[in-house]
Amino acid sequence: MKEDTKRQLDKLEHQDKLKNIFKASCAIGALLLLISAFLIYRYSPGETVTVSGVVTGLNGVPVYKRGEVLYLIVELDNGKVVEVKKPIGVPFIKDEQVQLIEIKTFIFGNVRYNFKAYIKDMK
Repeated sequence: MKEDTKRQLDKLEHQDKLKNIFKASCAIGALLLLISAFLIYRYSPGETVTVSGVVTGLNGVPVYKRGEVLYLIVELDNGKVVEVKKPIGVPFIKDEQVQLIEIKTFIFGNVRYNFKAYIKDMK
């Protein structure tokens, strides 16, 4: 009798472990699904357009243990003011014309801008 109850307890314990592994796998799968959905929402390009504007300023955002990230403040030709991450090696030249790449995400049409070049460098 004792062996039968021990086997039953071992079987129940094994089933409990399998249930916990299944629950953990489902939680990890759901987390990965949410992360991939966010990345698709945020970064899948839909439409890209080249726009131009004038550099009006420079803004630095501190980054923990790495200094700061610099952003060019650009006033677009349509009057909208945007911040664009300044690429490494590109100088800050105030009141200079720049070209930006306007990227609208495929889902929900969020807009972000990437620096392309100073217009004087393209001539």
